[in-house]
Amino acid sequence: MNTVMVFRTLLLVYLERIARVGIGVLLLSLSMGVLTPTLPAFASTHNFSSRVQVDQSVPFTSPSGEPTSERTHVFQAISSTEVAVLETSDDLWLVRAPFGSSPPANRTLIASHASLAVKDFQFLSDTQVLMLNSDGTLWLENAPFPNRLLEVDGLGDVAHFQALTSREVVVETTDGRLWLELLTALGDGPPSRTSITTQSVGFQALSDTEVLVLQGTFPNTSLSLYRAPFGGLPNRTLIDTHVTRFFQALSDTQILVLTANPNNLWLDSAPFGSSFPPARTQIDTDVFGFQALSATQIMVERATNSVLWLEHSPFGSVPPPRSQIDSGVLDFQAVPGTNGNQVLVLGGVNGGFGLESGPF
Repeated sequence: MNTVMVFRTLLLVYLERIARVGIGVLLLSLSMGVLTPTLPAFASTHNFSSRVQVDQSVPFTSPSGEPTSERTHVFQAISSTEVAVLETSDDLWLVRAPFGSSPPANRTLIASHASLAVKDFQFLSDTQVLMLNSDGTLWLENAPFPNRLLEVDGLGDVAHFQALTSREVVVETTDGRLWLELLTALGDGPPSRTSITTQSVGFQALSDTEVLVLQGTFPNTSLSLYRAPFGGLPNRTLIDTHVTRFFQALSDTQILVLTANPNNLWLDSAPFGSSFPPARTQIDTDVFGFQALSATQIMVERATNSVLWLEHSPFGSVPPPRSQIDSGVLDFQAVPGTNGNQVLVLGGVNGGFGLESGPF
C-alpha cells in the first residue's frame, strides 16, 4: 500500500493469521493484568499511544475468505485525515477526520456492493481510485464521489494489480503472468499489454522500468529484479532465494526480504546476482509482517505474540533498538508523510480499527 500507499511456509502463515484472533484475546488479558507480561530485552518501556477510532466495520478477512494479509487493501491510509475502508458490508468508503464516532460521521461512499464487488483497490489520490472487481475487471472512479465508474480493463483476468499512474498499471493475471498495462482512452477499448514474465506469485513495481518478481513454489522461491525493455528475452537479476511473499524494495539496491523457518527479516544490499545470499543484515526474527519507512526505521509485527514494534537502526543485533506501538495487532499500515508517528491498526489492545499517534 503505498502510493498514497504497503507490506505474509505460505499455508502455515495464512492459518497462523486466522488463529491469531485467539492470541489477540490473550494479549488483551495481559493488558488487563490477568497475566503479567515480560518485556523482551532491549525494548523501551511501553506507554500505549494515543488512539482514535476510525471505523468499527473493518473485516479481518476479505469477502472471498482470503486472509487480510493476502488482501493488502482492506484499508488504505491516504493521509492523517483521510482513510479508505472496505467495510464488512463490502461497501468502499472514504472516511475523513475528525475521527472517533461509529459509524464515522464524515465519510463518502465510493462504491457500493450493489454497483461493484470490490476485491481490491488503490487510491492514487483522494480524488481518484482504481478498483478490482471480483470478476477480474478493473474500474476507475474520479471525484466527486460517488461518480460514474469507468471500466479500464474488461478482459476479466486480473488477479492483482499495482497502479503507477491512472493510465499505467502492472497486473498479475489469473494464469500467473505479469504484464505492464497501458490503459487506452479511459473506458474505451481493451488495454495494451506488454509481458514482463510468464510466472509470478508476487511482485512490486519500483517504476515502469523495474519490477521485483517472486517466482516458484515456497520454499523453492526466487526473487528477481526485472528491467525494461519488457516483451522480449527477460533482463533480470536474481536477488535472493527462499523468500516468502513479503518483500519490499527501498530502492533497486536495498531490498527487505522475509524468509521462513524461522521467519527472519533481512535487508539485502547490492551488488546482486554474484553471490547467494547477497550481502545482508538481519533486522529481526519471528516476524509476521513489516513495513519499512526508510532504511533506518521499520515497523515489525511479531508472529508469536502479535506485538507491533517501531524498530530503529543500527541493525545486526536481534532484536534491534525498538519501541512498542501496540499488541494484539491483526493488521497495520503507517500513515504516509508522518515519519512513523502515526499508524493505522486493525485490532490492538482496544480492538476495532483506529489511528494511533506517537511518540511510541
